[in-house]
Amino acid sequence: MVLSLVSLVFLGLLAVKIALANEGTIQLAGKTEAAGRCFAASVYVDGGYRILMTCRDLKMAVDPVKHRYVVWVQMGATNLRLGEIVNGKLQSGSDEKFERLFVTLEEDSYPIEPSGDV
Repeated sequence: MVLSLVSLVFLGLLAVKIALANEGTIQLAGKTEAAGRCFAASVYVDGGYRILMTCRDLKMAVDPVKHRYVVWVQMGATNLRLGEIVNGKLQSGSDEKFERLFVTLEEDSYPIEPSGDV
């Protein structure tokens, strides 16, 4: 009886799906006290990651040329543009697991690569 119960539990553990560990919340802060801060949440839904972000205290006129905040995810050596923060908010998604989420200051809303202004 005990052996059959242990066998049943063991077989049940083998049938359990693996949980994806790329869900959660992320807090981003600038390098100085005067820089803005962002809060993001990542949720795995329908085969992809939905990312919601809200930001506070972002300076809108940091530079006359670079005045757009763009959000990126890093997957290994590859950076993928998620979108531009508009009115302090971003709603986007990624089909791939990502390792890092970061914001850059850009001239254009659709840069190919992130600038060095993280």
